Amino acid sequence: MKSKERHEIKENELAEIFKKVIYFFEDYKREAIYAGIVILGILLIYIGAWAYNSYKVSVQNKSFNEEINLLKEGSKNKDKILKLAKKGGVATFGIFALAEEHLKKGEYKEALALIKEVKKSSGMINYLKAEAIKIQVNYAKKEYDKIINLYRGKLKTLLKENKEFPADLILFYVANSYESKGDTDSARKIFEEIRTNFPYSSYGISAAKKLISLR
Repeated sequence: MKSKERHEIKENELAEIFKKVIYFFEDYKREAIYAGIVILGILLIYIGAWAYNSYKVSVQNKSFNEEINLLKEGSKNKDKILKLAKKGGVATFGIFALAEEHLKKGEYKEALALIKEVKKSSGMINYLKAEAIKIQVNYAKKEYDKIINLYRGKLKTLLKENKEFPADLILFYVANSYESKGDTDSARKIFEEIRTNFPYSSYGISAAKKLISLR
């Protein structure tokens, strides 16, 4: 009997809760509709953004693969590569590949002209890669002050903020610039940083050798 009474009490409680829920939605029906519309709008915006980003990445990856094939055929496809590189993201690979070719040939003006295409809006990693090309050009031209001023001005902070970027190349040229200017203490400090953080890279190994010669 008690079990039956408890069962009836629970049924009454559930019925009461159900009524309250119905009354709540009746009282706030307009607000509930507005809330539903807002939630649906947010969901549609999220889905749209996701679809757009997925499409953009797909286009960049396709451009990257096309650039690889064009680069194998030689520099005659420079204009095509640059057009593809403007898709951004990994597609900017083409700009850096061409810039490095010019750098190897001592064609510094051409290398610098190419990396002007790369802005901060292309992503910080690409921006830092462009700065690395610029530093190598400056070093080849023995413009050590430009390298040091660039490093002190903003590059040092950017490298610390973007740990995923391999900073050993830039740091190595900065350290060599300090050494060339006769500031062996600053050079030694940066060589030590390279050796500690990049012990197995080619620049890390070179930094270790430099530290021995600077003793």
